[in-house]
Amino acid sequence: MNTNTAENLLTLVPMKSQFSRSARIDQDSLNDDEFIYSGSIDLFLNTLAAHQESKIPQGAYTWTGPYGSGKSTLALSLLSILTGPKKARYDAAKNYNSKTAERVWAAFPPRTKGWRPITIVGERTSLANALATELKKQNLMCASDLETPEYILAAIHNYLKNSEKSGGLFVVIDEMGKLLEHSVATDGDVYLYQLLAEAASRSAGRFVFVGILHQTFQEYSSNAIKRVRDEWGKVQGRFVDISLNLSSSEQIELISATISSAHSPYSHQLICENLVQHLVELKRAPASNLSEMLKNCWPLNPITALCLGPVSRRSYGQNQRSIFSFLGSGEPLGFKHFLQNTSNANLDSVSYSLAEFWDYLSFNWSNLIASSQDSHSYAVANENLAQLE
Repeated sequence: MNTNTAENLLTLVPMKSQFSRSARIDQDSLNDDEFIYSGSIDLFLNTLAAHQESKIPQGAYTWTGPYGSGKSTLALSLLSILTGPKKARYDAAKNYNSKTAERVWAAFPPRTKGWRPITIVGERTSLANALATELKKQNLMCASDLETPEYILAAIHNYLKNSEKSGGLFVVIDEMGKLLEHSVATDGDVYLYQLLAEAASRSAGRFVFVGILHQTFQEYSSNAIKRVRDEWGKVQGRFVDISLNLSSSEQIELISATISSAHSPYSHQLICENLVQHLVELKRAPASNLSEMLKNCWPLNPITALCLGPVSRRSYGQNQRSIFSFLGSGEPLGFKHFLQNTSNANLDSVSYSLAEFWDYLSFNWSNLIASSQDSHSYAVANENLAQLE
């Protein structure tokens, strides 16, 4: 091991740190290489477009998926191809499937000036307060206007009426579950969600409302009395819910994109090819480009790379967020720690093994795992390892 910065693996593996941070839809924008377009995302966008293409465009959606599954980043990417001037929209879509991009533009026509985005990150407050605050910030409501459904809907209607060159108003609320929890606790806002969904469906496709959730409407109200649960069930019926979660091969693609090394030694490449061939013999039908993606994951051992996705989807993980935390956060015994403390003198012998990944989990995640559904298996594994030692 070597801690000299000039001689460690960081000089050969310049990690792309932009993948490791959580996206904030109200503050961030995406660069060209910050969005990995995948099959699951393509299917998601085509599903979204299909609902909007109907004779009466739906307009009101919930995007549901587990923590860290990339919903916020997808929202930023979608807004980037719908807002701003035409050239900027086309530049933002250069990594998209071209047919899908055209379908999205046809379903959500940007017109001359593009869509007007309203982006909110949910807090434990009322939907009326959160939405009115942002509308006032963007001068779509007067500062003296009341934070009531009537004033909010009037502001939306006035914008659509007076902005014919704009695609329309595109509202995205991330972490909308926090707003729902507040609404359930205070027995408020139910009617506003319903009114907004109805306004979207009656806007001829020019008002779109998207709420990003980790679970369904009714699950947020599961602890409420039956009357409240029934009310939220009716509201949920006004929204089209679309789920998002990447497949294992797509998570490998994200990992290989994050680890931007071009120094994969021949010994590592041979291991990757043999592993993929073994998977074929086991009839596991790996992705056609899996071998190449695993090669790009060096110095991660390919077995370790394959385990990252399934581990991140366990009850103690947070999907892509957990993967990027392991890769780039500098946690003790994590991947970046390994790069900082490993010499680049003999690359053929360098590999972040599954044993080292276990040590990382034990050191950083032991409390989370011990309180999860996998606690018994984790305890048994630790006991067996202790006996071996």
